[in-house]
Amino acid sequence: MARICWIGIFVNPVVMLDYYLSDSPNNQTGWVIEDFGSLMMQAKVEQDLATVLNKYK
Repeated sequence: MARICWIGIFVNPVVMLDYYLSDSPNNQTGWVIEDFGSLMMQAKVEQDLATVLNKYK
């Protein structure tokens, strides 16, 4: 038996959360929340990982 899956290769959750941006080609569900996109853009420019992780709480 084998289990195949994909996991993020980085500690930063942006790797997986990018899939849910409204303009992502991988957002096949069409899920859109404008506040989420805004928070993601802020998190992408922040260099301190602790500050980025606090944005997701």
